[in-house]
Amino acid sequence: MIHHQVRNNKQPSKTMRRTMSSPLTGRQGFPHLGHPSQKYSLNWEINQAGLGWLSLGNYFGYSTVLIKKKETRQNQTSFSMLQAAFHPNLVGLVEAFYDDNNLYLAYNYDGLAVSLSQVTTTPAVILREPDIAGICRSILSGLEYLHEDLRMGHGNIQSSNILLCPDGVVKIANIGDAMLENGSTSFFDDREKLRDLLFALSSITTQGGHGPQKEDPTSALSRYGMHFAEQLVSASFSYLYEHIFLEQIGVSGQDWYLIPHYLDTIMYWGVLKE
Repeated sequence: MIHHQVRNNKQPSKTMRRTMSSPLTGRQGFPHLGHPSQKYSLNWEINQAGLGWLSLGNYFGYSTVLIKKKETRQNQTSFSMLQAAFHPNLVGLVEAFYDDNNLYLAYNYDGLAVSLSQVTTTPAVILREPDIAGICRSILSGLEYLHEDLRMGHGNIQSSNILLCPDGVVKIANIGDAMLENGSTSFFDDREKLRDLLFALSSITTQGGHGPQKEDPTSALSRYGMHFAEQLVSASFSYLYEHIFLEQIGVSGQDWYLIPHYLDTIMYWGVLKE
């Protein structure tokens, strides 16, 4: 079962280490040498597409980030793709730290976001085709940034790695994991996984108030949706954005229509857990 679980950090902060120069720098200082406690106070453990620490910056401005720990035995060349990454449909990677064979990835914190896995298993949520089209457009926009700007694949486009934020914006999570794999996933693989997600979302319906049920996605999708799915893997981004399946949701950037689904999900799953 997926939970939004948060608990207070009872452990004392790790002793601050001296920052030193090293060839293990990646792009523009990625990752920094030393424990993230030299810059952030790691306060609360929270699950958003994976466990991490909700952390407050120890400096003017007090920015809040979500820090995820990755154990690694990789050599320094494996971090060559680590870099800051920001896009409206991506959980932004702010910076990274390397300490005692552990890599700490600091992501933007987007409030108490819920995963698409939670959304689709919430009994009160019924995703209509315009909702699904909006989710697909947001993911497609994030993938365009990864593929065209960063020249890398994600490799794990699935409901547990897609977040719905309180403002209704849909974001791809865990870009740092893809960078650690050197973005080696084929662009076509990402698109195929988005197509699989489209079919999975369209196959979920709610019948008789008994929660999510499954049906054949070919019967659940309109003919425009099926044509979009057929074109998803090979067509250009510009062609897909103009597709009539995506045009049914109106002006790009208006994500308010997903906020009711977020509220239903957060009420069903709860926010805090002791």
